[in-house]
Amino acid sequence: TIQKLINNNPINEEDYKALEHIFTHELGSKDDYEKRFKGKEFGLVVRDIVKLSPQAAEKAFSDLINTKSMNSNQINFIKQVINYITVNGYMESPNMLTAAPFDRPFNLWKLFDQVEAVEIANIVEQIKNNACIK
Repeated sequence: TIQKLINNNPINEEDYKALEHIFTHELGSKDDYEKRFKGKEFGLVVRDIVKLSPQAAEKAFSDLINTKSMNSNQINFIKQVINYITVNGYMESPNMLTAAPFDRPFNLWKLFDQVEAVEIANIVEQIKNNACIK
């Protein structure tokens, strides 16, 4: 399960139950978990700890990068997003793409058209969703 989370592979119900058991029985109680993580998905807690491999983050954006002709500013923006996700494990919300530090030197809407911006947001959301059960 941890390897799935590091490599951005979706977790399944069995993985989720294993994480739940570890966090709420082996490492502490359900109350301990709630006090510490306030209901955060188990997979996201693990991602906070183990992060996401740089290769997995790059792979998530590879189709976008390989199918679009991007200028250096666009490539730098995508690299900044990949770096953030690698360091943090995921991005809480695609809305973060329009806030600091991603708004400098150029913001998302100045660099990409609407279709590309939505595609980037969808990739960011999918990375997070792969660590969750919905």
